[in-house]
Amino acid sequence: MTIRHAILLINSLFVVLVVLLAGFSYKSSRDFSNILAYVTGPAWDSADGAMEGTIGLQQQIIAINLMHDRPDGRQKAQELLDEGKAMADEALGRMIAANLMSSAETSELKKQKQAFEAAREHLMSNLSSAESIATFEVETTKLLDYLEVMEEKGDSKVEEQFAVIDELNRSTDRLNLMLSITGILLAAGVSWFCRKAILTPLTQLTTSLKDLASGQGDLTVRLSTDHNNEFDAIAHSFNLFVEKIARLIREVKSSNAEVAQVSSTIGNAIGTATQGVAVQQVETERVVTAISQMSTVLHTLADQASGASENAHVTKTAMQNGVDSVQGVEKVIQRVHDLVAQANAQINQVQQDSAGIVQMLEMIRNIADQTNLLALNAAIEAARAGESGRGFAVVAEEVRNLATRTQSSTGMIEQDIQKLTTSLQHAVTAMQQVNVESDMVAEQTVHTLKTLEQVSEQLDAMNRLNDQVADSTQQQGHAIADLSDSMQKIRQQGQKTEQHSQHAQVSMQSLTEHIEQLSQQLNQFRC
Repeated sequence: MTIRHAILLINSLFVVLVVLLAGFSYKSSRDFSNILAYVTGPAWDSADGAMEGTIGLQQQIIAINLMHDRPDGRQKAQELLDEGKAMADEALGRMIAANLMSSAETSELKKQKQAFEAAREHLMSNLSSAESIATFEVETTKLLDYLEVMEEKGDSKVEEQFAVIDELNRSTDRLNLMLSITGILLAAGVSWFCRKAILTPLTQLTTSLKDLASGQGDLTVRLSTDHNNEFDAIAHSFNLFVEKIARLIREVKSSNAEVAQVSSTIGNAIGTATQGVAVQQVETERVVTAISQMSTVLHTLADQASGASENAHVTKTAMQNGVDSVQGVEKVIQRVHDLVAQANAQINQVQQDSAGIVQMLEMIRNIADQTNLLALNAAIEAARAGESGRGFAVVAEEVRNLATRTQSSTGMIEQDIQKLTTSLQHAVTAMQQVNVESDMVAEQTVHTLKTLEQVSEQLDAMNRLNDQVADSTQQQGHAIADLSDSMQKIRQQGQKTEQHSQHAQVSMQSLTEHIEQLSQQLNQFRC
């Protein structure tokens, strides 16, 4: 039986018990009220009317005797007689109105009363008549005897009703005892049912909930479902809830383990990225140093190109002087030899410097290739890092772009150096030709002016080449300055990236600690 049906049955029994008790109480109260109304009403009026009627008759007898014995007090006796008559009429009227007497008894009472009143009136008219006195006494005695009989009958009616009241009280006591015993048994049954069907399952449920709330974390506890009442539904719902909680805890444990693994992987990636950033900072410092050295070399090359240009102008002036003074041709030729030798030496120096620049450019290209490779590796590691490595990927892309620009600039510089080398080789060839021509000057003075003109043209070409070298050197200087600025920015970005990587490592350590704390808390639950 379910608790709901049991409670309905118990309520029904209580309602029936209360209805029976109320009905019996109402019936007993109604019977008692009727008996009390009867005793205090008709029965009382009958007995009391007979008694008061007797008193009224006796008062009339006394008043008549006073009239007979004391004629001088007749007025007072008359008043006493009138009061007696009124009392007797009122009392006998109530007695008749009580309807306890039968119609025959009522007729007999009225008959005797009329006979009494007739004898009284006859006596009042002749107080000294012995016959009237005797008749009055007979009628009075008969009426008093009859009233006595009616009074006894009224008293017997009252006594009968008192007996009924006693029986009613005993019945009420018996019914109250029966209802009390029934109520006690019903209360005991309700108490037993509540203890077995409600308190025991409720205690089990409370104990299970306390076990869960006390921190034991035993999610394998299940409530029994053999009560065949509403507690089965509660136990079933509780078991389902605990099963869901256990499944959720298992899923959270699994997810936490995966998060810990992913966190460890991310931490390793961040550590690797931090090391890569440190290596990039060192390599960047090396590139900045190389660029500074290359800038110094380019300034030196520019100064040498200026010196060569000035020497070419001097040579051209000397050639003009040789045209003006053929007689001093030997001296001029000697000077030309000297100047050519000096120019050869300077050209050789320029070639050597150009070779050094080529080596520096090769070094810059290698550094740019390494930087590009490092930027590519950094972009791959940033992609592995996911959302947290997005900023690092942007920096790696910028580094790779700068490396590409550096490779392009070094290629252009190398092309200019090759052009310069070719021009210098031409100048060397021209100088050698000047030497040959100067050897033949003594024999071919006629061709001196032509040769000097050729030398002048070669000097003009050399001036142009020197100007080109100066321009190229200036352009390379600007490119190197831009490259230096870019490398400074790369170094600053690398420092920022290193700081962010360190912060990321601290955050990952904090995350790892929180994951371990969560794992410890989850391990408290037994699923």
